[in-house]
Amino acid sequence: MNILLTGASGFIGGNLLPGLLADGHHVLALGRRFKAKIVDEKVSYFEGDLTDLDHDDLLRGCCCEDLPEVFIHVAGQAHLAQTEQTKMLFEKNNIVVTETALKLAARLTVKKFILLSSVSVLNDDEHDVYASTKRAAEKKVLDFCHANGMDYVILRPVVVYGEADEKGNMLKLIRQLDQGIFPLFHHGQNIKDILYVQNLVAVICAIVQQKQWDNQTLLLKDPQQVCLKDICEKIVGKLGRKCWLIPIPGNVIPLLAWCLTLLQRIGFLRNYNVASVKRLGSDVDFGQEMRDDIKSLMPYSTRQGLENTVQWYLKKRHEQLA
Repeated sequence: MNILLTGASGFIGGNLLPGLLADGHHVLALGRRFKAKIVDEKVSYFEGDLTDLDHDDLLRGCCCEDLPEVFIHVAGQAHLAQTEQTKMLFEKNNIVVTETALKLAARLTVKKFILLSSVSVLNDDEHDVYASTKRAAEKKVLDFCHANGMDYVILRPVVVYGEADEKGNMLKLIRQLDQGIFPLFHHGQNIKDILYVQNLVAVICAIVQQKQWDNQTLLLKDPQQVCLKDICEKIVGKLGRKCWLIPIPGNVIPLLAWCLTLLQRIGFLRNYNVASVKRLGSDVDFGQEMRDDIKSLMPYSTRQGLENTVQWYLKKRHEQLA
């Protein structure tokens, strides 16, 4: 099958590309900047912003004569402090780029459009720019696909982690634990749903080839539900070093948020998100369960995913010190 993949130079797209090639697909891989490229006759690479690429050149450079049948839109804006200055970036890269992708998909007469959205669309924080732009992107896909008779699948993953994630929250957590001390608000008993990137890859590869999930919106997370303390203990065990996990009562969090708000009003720490501080001791499960047929597609447990991620981190740290 021929597939067009956006965001192929990013963390998720970079993990997804080898999975698609392993399944025998031909892939037209679009990304802003590829640090490394797989040498394979079944993949063609194009670098640049999707809104700036010449679509005719893109098609002429495709690795096979047939047009793509599936469009996987992974590209988007995340891992950026939400400010008035960055709002335009979220709107451009999550909404405008999705519109461009849909128009390109229609021109290619694509049969199925797969959008990587986010579970954050379910939150009710009116100040969350990331969530609002992801909701808008979902609506663009729904309206466009219904109007043009194109099948779609919208994926809403929770926090995705795994090897080669150099910007995500899981790497930040591993680094903090590697320092030897970490505070556990609410004693670490708050639920934190997470998703190992290779589980996400397995689901997308199945959706590409099967129709049973067409025209649906799917929540994605690891099969096992874990709390923050579980995650920290698994990471520390793989790091192989002592780390003091300090239990802190949850009633401290409102005070921290109040202090941060006060400091921001007088011009300090403006890059910190007050909403993120408020969520330190909260559950992150959005009250929804994942479907059993989706859960059965995931080959890795949370423990395996965390161990693989820490192993990648240790290897990267060793290379930097060498």
